[in-house]
Amino acid sequence: MNSIFSVNKALITSTVLAILFILLVGPTLMTLNVFAQGNTANQDIGQFQSSNQKSGLVSGGDTTASGNNLNSQSQTNSGNNAAAQQ
Repeated sequence: MNSIFSVNKALITSTVLAILFILLVGPTLMTLNVFAQGNTANQDIGQFQSSNQKSGLVSGGDTTASGNNLNSQSQTNSGNNAAAQQ
């Protein structure tokens, strides 16, 4: 009778240890590949701005409406700052 209790005790103990091992190690192994690995992204943004302004004035006696003021501006933006995870 004593040997039956000993065998049952060993069987129950090993079963409990196996279940505990699965419950503790299983979730840890499942979370290893949650985050993306090996992805790279290049985010290049270019901006350029220029401005030229020239004026000329030719006047006799009255300078109220006798000037030319020329202005030229340009702005260029290129690139994208959005990256996606694959």
